[in-house]
Amino acid sequence: MKKILFDTNSLSSLLKKHDEHHNFFTSRIKNFDSLDESVKIYASILSIFEMA
Repeated sequence: MKKILFDTNSLSSLLKKHDEHHNFFTSRIKNFDSLDESVKIYASILSIFEMA
């Protein structure tokens, strides 16, 4: 099983369209549609709290 953990910086880049890395992370997310069900994607509750 493959696990992907998004840190605060990657989540922030995804949400802020003006961020210099936004397009990179957005294109990577679009590729997740092709992942099988054994891949799990996680975000830390601390990262979510930091962004609030």
